Amino acid sequence: MFDVNKFKKSVKEWIRVNADGTEMDLRDYCDEIVPPQHYQANQWLIEQTVSWYKHILERRVEEQGDAESEAGEI
Repeated sequence: MFDVNKFKKSVKEWIRVNADGTEMDLRDYCDEIVPPQHYQANQWLIEQTVSWYKHILERRVEEQGDAESEAGEI
């Protein structure tokens, strides 16, 4: 049986270790850790995880832009 909680913990650890990882890097990682016999049933989870990570990356860019504009105001 596929353990969704273990998957989530593994993804969070991957993000922590691979701070500069791309969406494609994360997708590849997810593809590796989901067993082939459970892949189709959990494809939604991979899609949701990559979408969530895309949101994280977009927020990082926004926060970086805000920090740069604040630094220019000083």
